[in-house]
Amino acid sequence: MAPADGEHALRALTEKLGPEINTPPAQEMFQKFGGWERTLRRFLRGAGGHIHHASTRFLSTLKWRSENKVGELDQELWDQARPHWPAEYPGFTTDGSPVQYCRVQRINPRFWLSSFREEQMEKFMVQWVELGVELQRKSLEANRGDVRGVVVIYDLKDISRQHLELRGIRVLAKIFGTIEKHYPENLYRAYILNTPYYFAFSWKILSRVLSAETNRKVVVCRDNCEKRLAEVMDPADIPAVLSSVPPPTK
Repeated sequence: MAPADGEHALRALTEKLGPEINTPPAQEMFQKFGGWERTLRRFLRGAGGHIHHASTRFLSTLKWRSENKVGELDQELWDQARPHWPAEYPGFTTDGSPVQYCRVQRINPRFWLSSFREEQMEKFMVQWVELGVELQRKSLEANRGDVRGVVVIYDLKDISRQHLELRGIRVLAKIFGTIEKHYPENLYRAYILNTPYYFAFSWKILSRVLSAETNRKVVVCRDNCEKRLAEVMDPADIPAVLSSVPPPTK
């Protein structure tokens, strides 16, 4: 069976899109994602090799990026929200994929929900994802490896139930849905660490907006998950990544 993003599928998608791939919005997206071929292959894999679905999704994403000015940083929003987003991109996997680490305990859901509208939260998170996309491109240019996507780590150590309140989870699910739709195959692996028993209900909500393929990339652990992280990272780098965002000061 031919791969979903094989040469035949790539040619077919290119022909299906026609002149659209030469428009400025398309060229801007290709530049962001590391080239036209890498970009189209991601849309093909995300569509399971189905040319029509890949084309429709690509055009929808082009329109979404243009309408929401995704390529332009909203500096005011970034400056307001970034100090309250306890995450970093502290390293890379062995294949050059950037690694994000987020210490969820330091998020104040009530502050976010009272200080920002839902569309502002989504816009900030899209800008954060765009940073990860940019790091992938730079890693490719530096010849670090295949760069299969971004690895995201969410550390739930010492969280409380307020971090998983239903309203916040629903907003997060909506944001995840947008990212899932417009950044196909951007996720290499996701690790959710130190999960309390009551996380199961929240995960049922969040996992519903993700495709079956994305769900297969998610690893949920009751501990630091270091053995699984070592499958994609140099074990010597893991301690520094897991301490890149300190816990709240007491």
